[in-house]
Amino acid sequence: MSSLEIISTLAGDELLASNNPQVLAVIDAFEHASHKPESAVIETVYNLGGFYTAAGRFSHVMRLGEYAFKVSSPSSTASEEYPDDEPYTENTAHQVSFLDSLYSHLSAIPESGITTPRQYFAMRSARHSGCLAVQQFMDGWVILGNWTDRAYRFIGDEEAEAEAVSLSTVIKQRVGRAIGGTDLAKGLNDLRLDEPTVHARNFLVPRYHPYEPQTVPLCIIDQPKSFVLG
Repeated sequence: MSSLEIISTLAGDELLASNNPQVLAVIDAFEHASHKPESAVIETVYNLGGFYTAAGRFSHVMRLGEYAFKVSSPSSTASEEYPDDEPYTENTAHQVSFLDSLYSHLSAIPESGITTPRQYFAMRSARHSGCLAVQQFMDGWVILGNWTDRAYRFIGDEEAEAEAVSLSTVIKQRVGRAIGGTDLAKGLNDLRLDEPTVHARNFLVPRYHPYEPQTVPLCIIDQPKSFVLG
């Protein structure tokens, strides 16, 4: 792995030391990709029995067992959806470091009902300038937008919009109680906490939890907002 720059958490050190063959296979595919590392990672995950889970604006996420692999490179921009985007690589090392600190903070206050995926490690390749992050896959959780789509399916558009604002107000209050006033709050810059409705793709909730905004468990993902790597 000489071409890789790696940042790892304590949990990540343990995972790397375990020599998990599937994790090592994904790392190997990422490291030795000549270009488009996302294609190499996706193919390897598929071949190992995993599957594709999400396309971000500048990244792709796959699941393999209990792990989520997020890959970003200059070639991974979703050009069909965002044709004007410039090549962009997410700073997954910064995200892993921040979310690991957030995980520790939230683990100490379980009464908040808010968590974030456990972070393992991130790496950048000198070969193709791509970045790979490995974190816990939140099995049984869905993005907030999918959860509300199901909850609002039998009400009108205006009522759904009003309910989304009400839900967002509750979420912002809960996040504020748990994290507001800490240095970590500055890193939550892609949750749209200063807008009427929060970023529905950067919160996860349990798929079948009742529509109870005050008590539904929340999982914060993809923070801070992406940074260009130069």
